[in-house]
Amino acid sequence: MTSTIDKSETHPPISFRIREATVDDAARLVNYLRGILKDPMASIADLDEMALDSFREREHLRKLDINENGLGIIAVPDLNYLDSEKFQNSGNIRGEIFGFLTLEPTRRRKIKHVVELGMSVRQDLRGRGVGKLLLEYAETWAARTKRIEKIVLNVFSDNEAALKLYKNAGYAVEGILVDQIKIQGKYQDLILMAKNFRRSKHQG
Repeated sequence: MTSTIDKSETHPPISFRIREATVDDAARLVNYLRGILKDPMASIADLDEMALDSFREREHLRKLDINENGLGIIAVPDLNYLDSEKFQNSGNIRGEIFGFLTLEPTRRRKIKHVVELGMSVRQDLRGRGVGKLLLEYAETWAARTKRIEKIVLNVFSDNEAALKLYKNAGYAVEGILVDQIKIQGKYQDLILMAKNFRRSKHQG
């Protein structure tokens, strides 16, 4: 699975680029996901409910790679910028992952044209354009396949930044699961959103 897209953005003190994840990224992704899941607002699953290890993550990435509708991409430091004088005092972040996005396919023929999007960005780097570029990369890749017609996702109703990002990117609310999430006694809704490329094309 290849792509010619190579997007990067500089926002001091970080610079990053988006690339497709490989099985060699598995161990780093496990460490990244462990950090992400420490935040109870990051996922429906809690950290202690997840079986995170390098073997399982390698298998996950391998399955995404061999499936024509599957994609796994990461935001990583821009090494060209790291090697520049601007980054002399930024510390050692060469091995870090800033964000992770997957498009998860299905085996069912009747919904093979649909993929489910999952995305996370490291907490200290949110609001810096990482999520936006991950999303743009994924949508461009999906459109080029000419097989994917719809991307679906879910987001907590309290996650205003994510809701704004997806709405600005053209995702529409298709459903609301009321009181679906309960965190430390507090309820919130789960918002179901989607972007339908076929309808967007016809409407355009």
